[in-house]
Amino acid sequence: MKRVSEVHCQQHVKGGADDDFQTVLVDVYCGSGYQRKTKVAKDYSKHLGEENVRGFHFSETDKLDKGLAAVYVIIYESDKSVLQSITKEYYKNGELDKSYRIW
Repeated sequence: MKRVSEVHCQQHVKGGADDDFQTVLVDVYCGSGYQRKTKVAKDYSKHLGEENVRGFHFSETDKLDKGLAAVYVIIYESDKSVLQSITKEYYKNGELDKSYRIW
């Protein structure tokens, strides 16, 4: 089984519901391993609400509120080019907050 993971950072959509976010950064340059990606996600999640995180700016726009609002790792698992599962792990304050199996 092959595992591929990505770190996603999101900002809140202006005027949206409390859980209405838009991905503004996918950190694919933080290493290839799942352990490294979770470490990066935990680090980002310690800065929720902040505008500048690790050199990236989560500034207010006409569509997005200011500040980093959510961080998650998405994990794709496949077997011989057939997608087997997708899992999302949300991080908050440096810890795993929620985990959802999407597929």
